[in-house]
Amino acid sequence: MDSEHYFRKGRFQKQYGDVEFDFITIDGIGLNEFEVSPGGHTKRIKDIINLECRPDDVLLATYPKCGTHWTNEILHMVLQRSANYMKETKLGAMLEVLPSLDTLDRLQSPRVLNTHLPYKWLPRKHIQNGGKIIHTTRNPKDTYVSYFHHCKNLLELGNKSKNMTWAQFFDTCVIGKDVVYGSWFDYEKEIDLAKKSNKNIYTVYFENLKEDPEREIKGIVTFLDIQLPDSLIKEIAQKCEFQNLKKADKEFKEDPPEIKGMLEEFQMLFPDVKVDMYRKGIVGDWKNYFTIAQNEQFDALVEKELKDTSVKAIF
Repeated sequence: MDSEHYFRKGRFQKQYGDVEFDFITIDGIGLNEFEVSPGGHTKRIKDIINLECRPDDVLLATYPKCGTHWTNEILHMVLQRSANYMKETKLGAMLEVLPSLDTLDRLQSPRVLNTHLPYKWLPRKHIQNGGKIIHTTRNPKDTYVSYFHHCKNLLELGNKSKNMTWAQFFDTCVIGKDVVYGSWFDYEKEIDLAKKSNKNIYTVYFENLKEDPEREIKGIVTFLDIQLPDSLIKEIAQKCEFQNLKKADKEFKEDPPEIKGMLEEFQMLFPDVKVDMYRKGIVGDWKNYFTIAQNEQFDALVEKELKDTSVKAIF
């Protein structure tokens, strides 16, 4: 895995009239044009694999748009034993977007490190040393609808992808599986396989968290072997309700200095781009997008991809 030859670098490009998908790939997995240290994406992935983690680090591993910000805030409050919001956004500990991984050293323990990268690229020593991993997942239909808006708003699929339609995204990124971070199915199946040998992975389901946040937070607390009073768990659940998190994100939170400059530069280049990580946060929004034909096609894909796996999709 340390060998340069392990990584296959490429590029995915597809044209739909004036809409163009254009992003790099490493080992066939799409990645956005995040700024990284000299050596580019390949070096950053190697640095993440070889990252020296602290014994009490908690790694938050999620496919995009599965509730990463939500779970990250809950984990911060649980680990700090306080219902106070983080001042900085989660980008300050997102492994693949930081200008330098050295900036992680300034974070106080216990740290919550987060990433959308696949399991095979997670910090190796963290896994070998029994480090805790929280994995949040969401039903793939809602995940892809949310990801469609995210990619459209932030130009994740290329600078000319802003005007893409849901049909174009569905054909290319959902059914075709050509999307930044790869397909939801591949990501979840890899985690599912890893859980057979790694007992330090705990899965949180977005839908269950919506249904009964206190119950699910208690599950996280038990997994992390932490003692919290029920009153604090209830307060954390209330503080982390979607609308409260969205409000806090706008009124309270700040991007860390090393990220802020990157985002400001991006906003200057693309002033029409809307940087907003919170959209609806609901279950079932997919019904407003999937046509009958698309839904039938996707259900067949779910049956094919999840056969003989333990992966669950809660619709």
